[in-house]
Amino acid sequence: NLGSLFLLLSPPFLYAFSFTNQLSIATFLALAAFSLLLSPKKKWFALPFLVVLPWFNIVLTFALVLVMFCLAFFWKKDLKKTFLVLLLVTIFSAGGYYGFFLVQTGFPPHFVPEEMKAFEVFRELFFDLGAPYGLGVFLALLGIVGIWKLWDQKYTNLFVFLSLLFLLLFSFFRSESLLFLNFFLAPLAAIGFRH
Repeated sequence: NLGSLFLLLSPPFLYAFSFTNQLSIATFLALAAFSLLLSPKKKWFALPFLVVLPWFNIVLTFALVLVMFCLAFFWKKDLKKTFLVLLLVTIFSAGGYYGFFLVQTGFPPHFVPEEMKAFEVFRELFFDLGAPYGLGVFLALLGIVGIWKLWDQKYTNLFVFLSLLFLLLFSFFRSESLLFLNFFLAPLAAIGFRH
């Protein structure tokens, strides 16, 4: 499949899975939880993955919750109750884990958001412009063509389009969410390449 090839050759995928780093296990746990949630008989097996995921990376946890929200409310609407239970478990797990550290060490004294210059956003989003695990420009352009081709069926693909939008907006603040954005963009790039 061409989408799988684009995914395997994309900079975020190569960064996350070429060697073990802080994003490898978190990405694996998030993808395992998401794939289990898609299976009606195995959706509750996602629970242990979502309990452990915040311990590895809170940003990927938040990105997964955004995608699960789009899944439950815009595509598979029978997953709304399951999503709410999984969300509460994830919040309690993250709150317990990070709450312990905040109680023990206190809040960071110099916690100030970074200031970005005008075109620095592109440098943070695209690997070709200097991002450590940003999107490839070629993949992004093909993904835009794929979105354009699927735009006529926007209401049947609402889950995909809203997930892309939320992940893109979130990636402006935390670049780790580009990993999930890449998983949605690779199949769209394959559609764009075919047309």
